[in-house]
Amino acid sequence: MALQITNRCQVGLNGLKYTIAGQVHSQRISRSPSKIITGSAEYANEQFLSNWITKDQRGGLLVDEMDESVDADRYWWSTCDTRFPGHLIPNQLATEIPIPNWASPTGTDDPDTAWTDDANAINGNIGNYAFEDTEANTYSKYLEFTFSAASVISVAAYLSSETDDMTQVSMDYSLNGTDWTNFFEGAGINDAYNTHDLNSGAPVASVIEIRIKLYNDDDAVFREMRINNVEIGVDNSSGTVTKWKEFNSETYMATGAFLNKIDSTALYYELVREFSEASITDLEVAFGELIITLGDADEYYHMTTAESFSISSDANNTDQWTKCIYWSGKLYGCKSDGTMTSCTTAGGSTTAADASGGLDELVDDNDLQRLFTHFKSD
Repeated sequence: MALQITNRCQVGLNGLKYTIAGQVHSQRISRSPSKIITGSAEYANEQFLSNWITKDQRGGLLVDEMDESVDADRYWWSTCDTRFPGHLIPNQLATEIPIPNWASPTGTDDPDTAWTDDANAINGNIGNYAFEDTEANTYSKYLEFTFSAASVISVAAYLSSETDDMTQVSMDYSLNGTDWTNFFEGAGINDAYNTHDLNSGAPVASVIEIRIKLYNDDDAVFREMRINNVEIGVDNSSGTVTKWKEFNSETYMATGAFLNKIDSTALYYELVREFSEASITDLEVAFGELIITLGDADEYYHMTTAESFSISSDANNTDQWTKCIYWSGKLYGCKSDGTMTSCTTAGGSTTAADASGGLDELVDDNDLQRLFTHFKSD
């Protein structure tokens, strides 16, 4: 049996022509049924495929859940690959991460008179510390840190202990100096900044005080719990990231004298280190380490993937750079007047570049702004 359409009002069947009422119209036929039933045949379990059901955790729409007879005229549906069941992923929205202005608290308060050398915790130097002799398997007393009312994003505390027995840290904030809100209690890291946000990356207004206590995990004896330095991450909507670099699958950013990285939730900045010498002038990756330059007057630092820092110490002070760049197996560094040296290992001895036609003959002091490489491929 065959059917042939001879014109809009006539069809052919088995060699005979039949006139029909009305016209023959084209119609899309979906390979999917108009509706599906999941589970028992009840009304509540019916789902119409023309409904755009969003149930993918990434926010996308399953191709199988769409009916082309309804949705084919939508431009992005008509151009997507429908050969396989898969996801239509909407464009990702950019989310602002507030830039912190790291600032030291202006004072300390030791309500239990338990801590020694309190001022060491707010002097910006991780080489000394405030400490408390803490009983075995016990939290220390709180050490409180005061400052003028501010909109605070996060708190960064460089913590350590006598024999790495500090395993837990607790942090609270207060709006009035009396009532406290705990914003973190959990694992502590020795010999590193422990950075925690107050409210999932959103600033908390009118904070005037924070307090910290540390847990001694030793089973038998008192141990020194130490707070080396504390910085308050104040909301700085007008702040600027001056340098950034991808290193070891992390994004590192410079804000003044502070090296930060974006935390794993992408909600706030973690403080990695404060450089007391000067502001950061450049970041580069070389020899498997992150290079941090501090200008013409200070040697550069290099950081391992474990965030361990070392300072370069060339005897001739030729490693005091404002800009640097890695190229062809060497790390090149320049002062602001164009004087250039290079090295073949992080922190290694530097070699002066050929002075003939060098940058220092072409630019005046403080004129150098940027380094870049260019090569010709034949």
